Amino acid sequence: MNIKSIGLLGLLAVLQLTAPSEAHHSFPAHYDAENIVTIEGKVTAFQWRNPHSFLIVESTGSDGNKVVWACEWNNTIAMGRAGLSAKSFSPGDTVTVRGNPAWDKQPRLRLVNVKRPADGLEFNRAGGVND
Repeated sequence: MNIKSIGLLGLLAVLQLTAPSEAHHSFPAHYDAENIVTIEGKVTAFQWRNPHSFLIVESTGSDGNKVVWACEWNNTIAMGRAGLSAKSFSPGDTVTVRGNPAWDKQPRLRLVNVKRPADGLEFNRAGGVND
């Protein structure tokens, strides 16, 4: 191996270590990306954290019983870039959430879209926040 090859390999190694890791796991391994579920309910918590934030929503199931959904979202950096903050949702907010259901049939969603009718806030995973 010549010195140029070693230098190139070293540069590639440094770039790999410093590049942000966007795909640390596969959502389709946990969520059914081919299906969308819609729930309506009240926010009980908004967990602004990394590596993924969660919107916890209490809704009423088809049997009339309360169901608490964990709606998995992006990391705080991506959400901030989309126009959201740790104060974007509060307990008691009424929301409509669309998301991919969990394969294990637990009340978990990969959040795709959320609307808050009270003020017209809407977030779309692909496009950020619409006011």
